[in-house]
Amino acid sequence: MIGLPDLSLDESLDSTTSNTDRSFSIISSSLRQYSSSHVKYNPSNIQILLKEQPEKYVLVDNYKVNHAKLSSCWNRFPLPSVKDENNRNIVIKNFATYRSCYATYAFTYGSTKSLNSHKCVKESSSISTSPSPKSPSLNSKINRFSSEKKKTLTSLIVLWICQNIRPISIVEDEGFLNIIQQCLSWNGGPFNNINGNDILPSRSTITREINRQA
Repeated sequence: MIGLPDLSLDESLDSTTSNTDRSFSIISSSLRQYSSSHVKYNPSNIQILLKEQPEKYVLVDNYKVNHAKLSSCWNRFPLPSVKDENNRNIVIKNFATYRSCYATYAFTYGSTKSLNSHKCVKESSSISTSPSPKSPSLNSKINRFSSEKKKTLTSLIVLWICQNIRPISIVEDEGFLNIIQQCLSWNGGPFNNINGNDILPSRSTITREINRQA
């Protein structure tokens, strides 16, 4: 009789290896989750993480996670968040980050004093390097834009929202603001130092204008 090789040992080894691989995968996944969920956040390390790990730490606009009526300062202060294992943005609670320089503050809802008092070094240095002779002219152009163009801009946005059935909240969308900001800054034109937030109407302004025209 021809003897058959005993495969039980090989099968046992394969099974052991497979189980070990699965265990290692589970442990690795758990460690990754643990390291993300057990970081003790503070304003300093959040600022560093946003700068050095942009693929993992991102900013989320407050109005996307908080539907209550918000102060205008939240246009400049989104919320820091960390991506979980399912690539979802998990907000790091009780912190807000300035969009331009990533300066981060601890805060509680209902108190935005620390946020409103922020003076962005990045923006200040940009303004300070502008030739001073242009300042009076720039101020007059900003005032002229505000008085002559803002109502027209509001009317055009209202018309666009109504005719194309857009949500009123689109005026606070980050992408829409980026488009406006890019148009203002093209070719170093007369309005390149104007913040788009200062000329775009708020949701409440759009709502009032729609009701007025109805």
